[in-house]
Amino acid sequence: MTARHVAAIAALPIVLMICTPSGAPAQQPAGTEQAVTSFVVALQRAVRAGDRAGVARLTHFPLRVNHGPKVHQLVRTSAALQAGYAAIFISRVRDAILAQKPDRAALGPQGISIALGAVWAQMVCAPQSRRGCRVELASVNIDR
Repeated sequence: MTARHVAAIAALPIVLMICTPSGAPAQQPAGTEQAVTSFVVALQRAVRAGDRAGVARLTHFPLRVNHGPKVHQLVRTSAALQAGYAAIFISRVRDAILAQKPDRAALGPQGISIALGAVWAQMVCAPQSRRGCRVELASVNIDR
């Protein structure tokens, strides 16, 4: 992934599409666009500061780490993510996250693509929780 590719993708507008299980577009939850932008800003802040615990707080576990098309790892806990942070958030992944324009992440039926797909997030809803829905980190693609 070159800096030119990162800049080109980061400049794309947010595309919001949430689908029902049948694949048909569904109405997006109120505030989805703002939630995505806020998530990207928070992720960038944590990555920029090297705040492992901060990144872990933004993560949905288990976090899927893709080392290639056939090699995957599940990071099951916050402690495991923090211990393996340097191996997961390699410089190429960190640089791509930091280059992403917060209001230009792409949200589609497979989740929220950030930094050319270097990382993916998803809207996680806990209807019985006071927290409601929030965006959380779902996967990291190391081999891109």
